[in-house]
Amino acid sequence: MLLALAGVQVVFGTHYVAGKVVLEHIPALPWAALRVTGAAVLLLLLMALRHERIPMDRRTVYRFAGFAVLGVVINQVCFVMGLSRTTAIHSSLINCSIPILTLVLAILVGRERVTPRRAAGFALALAGVLILLRVWSFDPGSLLIRGDLITLVNSLSFSAFLVVSKPQLERMPALPATCLLFALGAPMVTALAAPGLATMDFSAVPPSVWLLGAYIVICPTVLAYFLNIWALRHAASSLVAFFVYLQPLVAATFAVIFLSEAITVHLVLSFLLVAAGIGLVALKARR
Repeated sequence: MLLALAGVQVVFGTHYVAGKVVLEHIPALPWAALRVTGAAVLLLLLMALRHERIPMDRRTVYRFAGFAVLGVVINQVCFVMGLSRTTAIHSSLINCSIPILTLVLAILVGRERVTPRRAAGFALALAGVLILLRVWSFDPGSLLIRGDLITLVNSLSFSAFLVVSKPQLERMPALPATCLLFALGAPMVTALAAPGLATMDFSAVPPSVWLLGAYIVICPTVLAYFLNIWALRHAASSLVAFFVYLQPLVAATFAVIFLSEAITVHLVLSFLLVAAGIGLVALKARR
């Protein structure tokens, strides 16, 4: 289970760099619609090949429509809009607010409790992120602030999705649940992106960008959501969200390789603190 949680975040971590390349050629909202719709089509094909059926009773559809608003529509739209305005590493770091937001929401609804080990793990990981962000010199007037705020909305939306969807997802297989989420979310995202899609020149997008887009649909979208939902059936929602701290480690590594960003002392120190925090929580979970 812990390997699945880690795998989700490794896949998501590569997405920040791949997403930046795609967004240089495709506007944010049209790309969000293409990504979600592509994922929905792929999931429906998988369901057909496996001869599985999606529960379509009215109560389930209504619930999953709400889950889709939080976990697909707001999450995906705000993610790509934020990523298009900020850097790959910055976006991955802001998404590290998901564990904190998830824990707060889970405590508010009475599903989680704070333990000394968990608190220490969160504190270490959060300290690592704050050091990497250089909070002592953070400039709220920066041009990146709009992208950062939009990305923060994405984090809050996904945190709420993790908490409110857990009881329902525990009673439903991962593939039908993921398929239903995207099947309900795709039309909503497409409606938001309709003006941009109508004016977009698809022929101007290079084939290499479409290949990266296909990777994003298959791995950081379909595969990662499927593994995340599977993990939600076997672990507390805050533990699932906690592994998002792996994202900046992976994103920074790929950013250094493909975007020529430098490794600094602050980067190394923050990585060590994040790893120590994950170790504390993961050790408790295995026990």
